[in-house]
Amino acid sequence: MKKVVKKIGRFIKDHTIVSFIVTLIILSGIIVAGSNMRVQNEEVLEKQVAQKVVEVIRVSDEQYTNLFGKIEKDGIITIIAHVPGIVHNIYVESGQTVNQGQKIAYLSETYSGGNTAAVGYEIAARKSQTQDETFNKRVGIITDQRDDVRKTNDLEATIARKQYTIQKRNTELEFDVTKLLQKQAAVGAARYTPVAPFKGVVERVFVLRGDTVNVGDRIAVVNSDEQSMQMVVNVSPSLASVVDVSRPSVMSVDGQEISVFPQNISRGIADDQSYVLTYDIDQKYANLFVNNEYVEVFIPIETKAQSENEILVPLDAVRLMNEGSIIFIVENDIARSRVVTTGEVVGGFIFVKGDISENDSIILNRNVFDGDRVVVAGS
Repeated sequence: MKKVVKKIGRFIKDHTIVSFIVTLIILSGIIVAGSNMRVQNEEVLEKQVAQKVVEVIRVSDEQYTNLFGKIEKDGIITIIAHVPGIVHNIYVESGQTVNQGQKIAYLSETYSGGNTAAVGYEIAARKSQTQDETFNKRVGIITDQRDDVRKTNDLEATIARKQYTIQKRNTELEFDVTKLLQKQAAVGAARYTPVAPFKGVVERVFVLRGDTVNVGDRIAVVNSDEQSMQMVVNVSPSLASVVDVSRPSVMSVDGQEISVFPQNISRGIADDQSYVLTYDIDQKYANLFVNNEYVEVFIPIETKAQSENEILVPLDAVRLMNEGSIIFIVENDIARSRVVTTGEVVGGFIFVKGDISENDSIILNRNVFDGDRVVVAGS
């Protein structure tokens, strides 16, 4: 190796000009090779940067709008306090089966257990009992007295009979009023003694003896043996016009997707200035839902409008540019702009009219411009 090096050294000394030229040639080759590699890398990088990955939709694709529906379980009642008071007695416990009208609890106004409503009902009940015992006798006496009046056409006898008729009518009215006052007192007293509205099972008791409750505080939950469950969704008038009732909506809960068809759509504005979609939910899913909770639901919509050349596209697909409202479609991996005329906004969609076919791939990304090279995500 040392001999080779020495020979090269002597050659360079003996042939300086030739050695210099050879060295220049070698360096030039290295520079050219490095330049070519750099240009190729820049071209690859430029190509990668120029291609934008985009999300697209087609008018012919099935489109959904996501809303929230309220779960309503028929047969599950939360019994609340209708009056403020003290929980004097609890007659049931969690898991217990109860019959319709069975007492759940008793509320009192004092710790001794009394309340004025119960006293008022007792007074009304006794008055009613007295009326029951004396009413027939009183009416009978009045009738006999009227019949005893001589049956003549003179004014005195006629007036006497009319007076007894009025007295009888007042007695009957007093009897009716007494009965109504008893019912009123019974309603007042019943507010202190909540009962089961139907046969079922007590799911939970929220209070203990001695607790103080206010109006609206929960006392217990009773679950009926016979239940039904539905979901209601409020939709705007514009969205109601494009809901596709021929396809199922999809509920999303606990990682599960449940397909349900709407059972009814209101003919007019029914709730909170909205139309109402109603869905019946199978009882096999009852454990997945809580009464009055809101769940996400994806509702299919009709993207083709009734009017000619008008379609429904996501709002994200429409951009306002100098030349007007435009959308971008994919043509041979190139983004091309199309001028459109916008119409009514429907949820997260908008009606547009323009040179668009049902199979055009409409770009949803907002960072794309006319002429950009694009690649469709997932293609």
